Amino acid sequence: METKTEHALVHGLGDALGLQPRGYSRKTPEGEIRDCPDLAENPLNLFTLPYSELIEALTDTLFPPNQVASRNGRQHLLKASEARVDRHIHFRAAWQPPFGIRIQLALRDLTDACLKRYTGRHFAVLTEQERIDVLTALQKSALPPTQWAMLRPQAEAFAAIHEAVSCGLMAEPGYGGNAHGIGWFYTRFMTLGE
Repeated sequence: METKTEHALVHGLGDALGLQPRGYSRKTPEGEIRDCPDLAENPLNLFTLPYSELIEALTDTLFPPNQVASRNGRQHLLKASEARVDRHIHFRAAWQPPFGIRIQLALRDLTDACLKRYTGRHFAVLTEQERIDVLTALQKSALPPTQWAMLRPQAEAFAAIHEAVSCGLMAEPGYGGNAHGIGWFYTRFMTLGE
């Protein structure tokens, strides 16, 4: 007989926990409406477009665009999401199942809180200020029980998200994330050559 954790790994965390997350629509940079899959039809797991977009939005909110100078003094505006943090989180979730379950639950709980706090709107489609507000409240454990009914402490969920995003930004590119070393340039650990 499978344990709950084994069931989650084999069948997806959504099946194991009986979750019914919802899909959503968002505008592309070109202004087109794109429907993201309804995760109720596709068991909740990190390897989906909505979760990649959620992770990208979290990355740019936790680490806003940064102006960095190259060796010759040319200025470059780097976005942390260009480092493909989502790939690191996906890969790490596959090779470290406890991490995968922890980050997946934190992202699910944050999504639930956003749906309640912002009348059915997902984190990825919130304004920049709304994203900052909900993450600040989560970090300070200040979301009211009507928005956070989960058993895990809010600060624990924020810590899991922040740690996962930070690691993905600075990871060795071979482990996913930090694509082309962008995280190292973003944090000025290394200097751009041009």
